[in-house]
Amino acid sequence: MKIIELLKKFCLILNLLVFFSTMLISQDNQLFLRVNSTMHNSQIPRISIDKAEKYILTCSWDKTGKLWDAATGEIIRTFRPPIDHGSEGMLYACALSPDASIAVFGGYTGYKWNKKHSIYIFSTSSGKLLHQLTDLKNVIYDLEFSANGHYLAAGCGSRAGLHIYHNPEPISNPAGFSEYKKITNYKSSIFSIAFDNRGRLATVCQDNKIQLYDSSFKKIAQAKGSGIKTLRPPMTLAFSPDGSKLAVGYWLIYEIDVFNTDDLSMSYQTISPSTDYDSYPNAVCFSSDGRYLYAGGTYYGQLTGDEWEWVIHRWDEAGRGKFTRFPANDNSTSRAFLI
Repeated sequence: MKIIELLKKFCLILNLLVFFSTMLISQDNQLFLRVNSTMHNSQIPRISIDKAEKYILTCSWDKTGKLWDAATGEIIRTFRPPIDHGSEGMLYACALSPDASIAVFGGYTGYKWNKKHSIYIFSTSSGKLLHQLTDLKNVIYDLEFSANGHYLAAGCGSRAGLHIYHNPEPISNPAGFSEYKKITNYKSSIFSIAFDNRGRLATVCQDNKIQLYDSSFKKIAQAKGSGIKTLRPPMTLAFSPDGSKLAVGYWLIYEIDVFNTDDLSMSYQTISPSTDYDSYPNAVCFSSDGRYLYAGGTYYGQLTGDEWEWVIHRWDEAGRGKFTRFPANDNSTSRAFLI
């Protein structure tokens, strides 16, 4: 009897050894043993919401994406794109379709196998990888859907430019996406992109240019913001709800520029919320009614007494008025949406 029990234990140990060794074999279809944590365990560079504001999508350098219930904050699903050792699989960008049927992710994705980068498209209901958009020549820093969901824009690193994909099919059928236009007149990395409700698209790039395109992606205006004087590039941008304004934040500059979207002429600049620390916005957004302008990033403010906290700033009058500091979290803010 003891011999039988020992044999059973031996077989169990042998099976476990085979299982874990299989999980770690270095193959193209390799599986990795990962901790299935509820929260991300590395930086979250992007977040996205659906049109009905029911869901929040996040992506992380930990090589996972997550879908959350916006009302309760509970996690619904974890997405796991193909990964490998090193940077392969790190997610820098994500976007949730307006109808919340699909989630797209990009970053340092696919280079290990294709020597070019890919965008992964997942079903939000099943969590399955449905489709890939390939042939991007550098990492993907931002992904955004148009308001109707039929266009997907990807901002890439280095000189890889702006990729526009179109899907005439129902959004839930991602196989319908194909490359619609590629804009390659960028001299450096595109850090952030945004659509307005009219289908216009704006981008900010490390070459210090702010560019605005119409709904057919023809360039209608270009500007250089206040960062050009000190070689500090624009990092983030956001349209106002009515599309009349475009807010732009810069690397290591406290203030935010607000442009008119007719011609990208400068309209006004926010009052500086400067502190004793180098602070700058990684994220800007307007409130849903357009009354306030918000920014988060490396802002580190003194709220009460001698205590300092990471803060979010809110300016009255869509950025023209005074600002208020709000406690945010115990680290910097990478992206902000008002829902």
